[in-house]
Amino acid sequence: MLNDPRGIAALAELALVAEGFGGVHVLDASDSSQLTEWTSFNTAGKAQNVAMVENTVYVADGIGGLVLLRLTRNSIYLPLLRRS
Repeated sequence: MLNDPRGIAALAELALVAEGFGGVHVLDASDSSQLTEWTSFNTAGKAQNVAMVENTVYVADGIGGLVLLRLTRNSIYLPLLRRS
């Protein structure tokens, strides 16, 4: 499923994974024996690390800079900020 995981953050039953050029993946971790991908977002750079506070996702995106995304209930990411 993931080829190049670099940073992981967990919140409730979600796990967020920064996966280099693969962007950010959101996994359903409600069953820890079987993680399933819920959604993903391809960033402009190379996602190095990820953190989440409430519904805002912070991505350290290499040359893409800092990317802030909003995670909504219907799994769509809306870019809030890209700063390089």
